Amino acid sequence: MSEKIEKYANSPTVEAEKTVDEKLVTRTSIIGDIIRENPFAVEIFMDYGVHCVGCHVSDFETLEQGILGHGFSEGELLDIINELNDMIQNPPENYDAI
Repeated sequence: MSEKIEKYANSPTVEAEKTVDEKLVTRTSIIGDIIRENPFAVEIFMDYGVHCVGCHVSDFETLEQGILGHGFSEGELLDIINELNDMIQNPPENYDAI
């Protein structure tokens, strides 16, 4: 462990509330993070035939890598991003975000 990391190892952390912009999905968002923060994303991924939701690589792979790496087009990637962000900004009434 480096000296700098050790120096701050016991410092308290402050959890800040995320703003809407910070919650939005981008092409560089990690798939596993998207799913953990937005459980409804599973349904959106499955509707597109994207089965990354159960893949062990989803904790390391970006949305762009996962979507384009499985043969989807740039347009389909943008459609998925837009649909995820629409749901984040306008969640169903019975959805409790984490």
